Amino acid sequence: MVTTEEMKRRIRTFAEQMCSEMEEFSVSAEECWLAAVEDMAAEVGDAVATTLVEGQSAVHAQEGEADCPKCGKRGRYRGTRAREFITRRGPATIHEPEYYCPCCRKAFFPDDASDRR
Repeated sequence: MVTTEEMKRRIRTFAEQMCSEMEEFSVSAEECWLAAVEDMAAEVGDAVATTLVEGQSAVHAQEGEADCPKCGKRGRYRGTRAREFITRRGPATIHEPEYYCPCCRKAFFPDDASDRR
């Protein structure tokens, strides 16, 4: 796992690279230069956040078994289901593990990794 300091260093390197590749901002009479730069930085931050959420959801969706929320019996892993969420930073597609309960004959989607064994 990447440490917080290593992550900050990598983000700083990425930001410096973007600065060197960007052209001068053209701003309208109503907008100041600093606001335009800040808007661009927020857009980049939103893209990074979305990518992290989507990437971590794939890691979070693991095979195995989970207890059925209706009857409590063990359900079997059937794969993942893509689902779009609106996060604080914008839309993101996550992948949830889908399980099937043979007793209830229904699919279910536990939302907590601690439910899986």
